[in-house]
Amino acid sequence: MLLNLDLATGTVLATAELPTRWGTYEFQQPLGPAAAQVVFLNAAQGQEEAYSLLVTATREHLEITQVGGHDEPFTGSSLPSGAFLTLAVAGEQLTRYDTPVRGRTAAKAAVVLPDELVFMGQPGFLDEGRVLAAVGEDPWEEECRHALLGADDLRLRAEVTYPPGTGVSARTLPLGDGTWLTFDDDTVRRWRTG
Repeated sequence: MLLNLDLATGTVLATAELPTRWGTYEFQQPLGPAAAQVVFLNAAQGQEEAYSLLVTATREHLEITQVGGHDEPFTGSSLPSGAFLTLAVAGEQLTRYDTPVRGRTAAKAAVVLPDELVFMGQPGFLDEGRVLAAVGEDPWEEECRHALLGADDLRLRAEVTYPPGTGVSARTLPLGDGTWLTFDDDTVRRWRTG
């Protein structure tokens, strides 16, 4: 059960039934221009099932909309236009949704990536035109490379080359302004393409 509470009094304003009965729930950033009313909610059940739910909240109403299948959680990245990304749990497909009900662009790793690589981590919009994605042989391994994809078609544009000695992991955070953060042990670095 999902509850919408009044911040001042704690009074229950609205309730909604979740399509899952147990699992790990993770709220993520607001969605595009509807930021005050719509948020992402990933509902993971076990290792293979993760529902992507859009939660719309008003004072009197809660609405839950399921996006995609049962194995493609949100990556936590969206554009001001409302476009957002989901990633299949095993990394075999990255999908861009422009709205929950409007067409989508799906990129199958086997088609758009070289060397039998899959998507890893949490790909995100680097800016309006590009997506940054960690890619590797197995979505649960730490060893990976970083790829730049076109934001519209999710096709590979380039691979990111870092200075020698720079650790590369699946933990990245695209900031939407053309820059991104990488995390290597206790070091955080901010990057921009040249």
